[in-house]
Amino acid sequence: MNHERFIQLDPGTGRSPVPVNYVRNLVELIAEVGVDTRRLLAQVGLSEDEVYNPQPALRFEQFRRVMVGAREMTGDPALGLALGQQLTLTAHGLLGYAAISSADLGDALRLLERYFRTRTRLCVPRIEPSQEGVRFCLVESVPLGDIRETYLEVVVAAVVGGIRYLLGDRFQGAVLELPYAAPAHADRYRELLAMPVEFGAEVAALRLPKAMLSERFTLSDPASRQMAAQKCEEELQRL
Repeated sequence: MNHERFIQLDPGTGRSPVPVNYVRNLVELIAEVGVDTRRLLAQVGLSEDEVYNPQPALRFEQFRRVMVGAREMTGDPALGLALGQQLTLTAHGLLGYAAISSADLGDALRLLERYFRTRTRLCVPRIEPSQEGVRFCLVESVPLGDIRETYLEVVVAAVVGGIRYLLGDRFQGAVLELPYAAPAHADRYRELLAMPVEFGAEVAALRLPKAMLSERFTLSDPASRQMAAQKCEEELQRL
């Protein structure tokens, strides 16, 4: 299936649609493995004030420099997978709360498809039918350049981790597809994500069996879901 490939970042603001709290998560993660985060920020031309402030997002180039610098300073090619696993559902703000309180996985995926861009617009979710059930695709919407693999690692690890948190051992039969050749650290994907991974796909996608979509969430709360989704809708309209 053909996908729209790229959208333009806003040339007027030069802002990246990546919330700064994700960069804070990255900085805190690499601090835990002994990296001098002040040196990292200085190296990429950012101050602690820029990272620890109420500004909602960083410019794409700032975000890119942080990702590249962190990957080089840690020497960990699978850094994106580790960061994605660190991102709990509540790290995604109101969208995370809406997902947690959804009725089932199908409901949560439809929320993500509609409101994902309130968190980031570097990739766009699309739900497509498949032989087994559905493919939850993550279509890149801007050229990601040298952070492409690392960024997609963050996103897929966060999505897989969120679904596994909500379903527990009912998360069975899913397959992850990634749109690049198997990297040297391909075994780390299967080790950290604990699921089959296929490389060389057209887009990043999570193949999910149909039965999983109707699995009920134990934390389902219709009132909370409606309230959080309404706030997400208001934020989407502002965008």
